[in-house]
Amino acid sequence: DFLKEIGIDGINFSIDTLDLREYFLLTQQDCLETVLDNLFYAYQLKIPVKINCVMDDTFHLKRLNDLMDLIKDKKIAVRFIELMPLNREQRNQKIKDVIKYLKEYPIQEYLDKLGNGPAHYYTIEGYAGYIGFIEALHYKFCHQCNRLRLTSTGKIKPCLFYEEMYDLKPYLNNEKQLRLHLEKAIKLKPKEHHFEENISYTRMNEIGG
Repeated sequence: DFLKEIGIDGINFSIDTLDLREYFLLTQQDCLETVLDNLFYAYQLKIPVKINCVMDDTFHLKRLNDLMDLIKDKKIAVRFIELMPLNREQRNQKIKDVIKYLKEYPIQEYLDKLGNGPAHYYTIEGYAGYIGFIEALHYKFCHQCNRLRLTSTGKIKPCLFYEEMYDLKPYLNNEKQLRLHLEKAIKLKPKEHHFEENISYTRMNEIGG
């Protein structure tokens, strides 16, 4: 209710599975029902909601079908996120399998924007919701990326997949210098990632932010 009151314009829920046992194994938390209660309540309050589902090596088509059932009568976008290959062992082809499977349905590309993120969306005949894909590797979207990460240690990371970070802490009491160094970090944002070159990257849980 508070988030609705202050005018929040959207909430992303991370839900990789609707199976209670799998959810616990993935998250080490027995709270799927609580997450879904909040999802449906936000939807009831007309706060735009999206579901993010990371397609790791344990992903299977039942997860896809369960999430599709969830959006059959609700105008909610489910985004399937390609596992970001932050190290060489993390590469998989799950997203290709899902796209191939979905082509058996009457799907159509959705050309309007749903937010400012990199997902591309499809509608499915007979479904109120949307299916989206965020493919850092197979659908390279670096040219439209407008993201920076501020880490928990006060550093700006212009691209998740490069080691370069720029420390803003020394300038927090000087707005002019802070702006200058933030602009410098933005201008040094790499043109694109190079997953295909088998470079080893920092793991997400080491980045923070």
